[in-house]
Amino acid sequence: MAGGNDGRINLVSLMAGNIIDDSEELTATKGFTKNEIVAQALLFQLAGQDTTATVLSFLLFSLSKTPSIQECVKIREILILFYCNDSDR
Repeated sequence: MAGGNDGRINLVSLMAGNIIDDSEELTATKGFTKNEIVAQALLFQLAGQDTTATVLSFLLFSLSKTPSIQECVKIREILILFYCNDSDR
């Protein structure tokens, strides 16, 4: 598909489909200016990074407080690393 989204609809592509021309910026009732789309894309990026960082921090904190689960995770990762076929990688 054009645009590289493989037919999936996402919020940025919906906003890009409703771009307001500079001449219509003051009179249009629906749509987004190019600057608004750039600002929203930046906000999505920053919000996603913050959420991921928070989840990873909580996961690492939780693992540090429960050594038994930490050991299980370590053993599982070692088994996956050493016993997977080369074709699986």
